[in-house]
Amino acid sequence: MAVKGITIVHAIPGRLRLKVDKVKGDPAFAQKVQDTVGQVTGIEGVEAKPLTGSVLIYYDLAKLLATGAFTALTDGFAALFPEIEKDAFEMEVEALMRHLATGAAPQPTISPMDSLAALNAQVAELTGGLDLKLLAPLALLFLGVRSLWTSKQKTFPAWYDYLWFGFSTFVMLNLRNTEAKPDLKPEEAKHQPGSK
Repeated sequence: MAVKGITIVHAIPGRLRLKVDKVKGDPAFAQKVQDTVGQVTGIEGVEAKPLTGSVLIYYDLAKLLATGAFTALTDGFAALFPEIEKDAFEMEVEALMRHLATGAAPQPTISPMDSLAALNAQVAELTGGLDLKLLAPLALLFLGVRSLWTSKQKTFPAWYDYLWFGFSTFVMLNLRNTEAKPDLKPEEAKHQPGSK
């Protein structure tokens, strides 16, 4: 679902779990969601949890696909979320119903890379600019040094470990540099440092 503030966590026949930003931390709104959505024909139960922002909906798809039930569902959501344009919301609910009717899982609205980027941005905000690209390697370095320091038997990596680490570090650092450079025309490449 591509409606801002509402994300489909998972959908299986008869059950749909949403993450709703407005429900989190608001018990009164969570109760309002339960009451409003629970009155729609075809909805067998609604659990809205203000602690997590999770809304679990149990439904009977055959009853929900009836014209009156679909309209009641979209009208109910439109009343709960007046900030969302009703036409856009109707299209999203209709697409979701088609997915549920065919048994196909709805497409995730946020890719794993977007989720990691958002997490990285939150960490950077909390730490004053330090992001996971720096903190994760530092944590691993700390754990490695601590493990080396506290172990009774001091073991060091074999020569091939150093060779592998050196090669992989070289490839990672240099691949990034070659990907960042734009394609040069042959006459421009002649003027680049290191070219003949």
